[in-house]
Amino acid sequence: MLSELAQSGYIVAEGERPGFGKETRGVNGGGDPYFTDGEVAILTLANAWTHPLAMQVRSPLGARIAQALERMLRWRLPQEGLARAELEFARLKERVAERVERIEHREPYAVHAEAPQPSSATPPATE
Repeated sequence: MLSELAQSGYIVAEGERPGFGKETRGVNGGGDPYFTDGEVAILTLANAWTHPLAMQVRSPLGARIAQALERMLRWRLPQEGLARAELEFARLKERVAERVERIEHREPYAVHAEAPQPSSATPPATE
């Protein structure tokens, strides 16, 4: 979420503060593992005018129109926000390139032709 906000150009300053909790590893409701360092992200948003279409648009055509208007009005954002957006785009591009490289160099999984045999220490079942 922070990355998407940074890409928008509306963040002019950011920081972190302790006190949101303790460092934790856990599993979310969807079963995915997560980690939190217990820090709170502090964002300063630009005091900039937004066009009236800055709302949720449900139709694909309406969304494309709203995005086109947003791109035309980006010049109103402060330079700090635009510079942070460019840095975030570059950071994401670098991360994607690193992931692609890791995937390309990953060794294929070993395929086992036989199922594992039961241990000889286990006595056979009797009826």
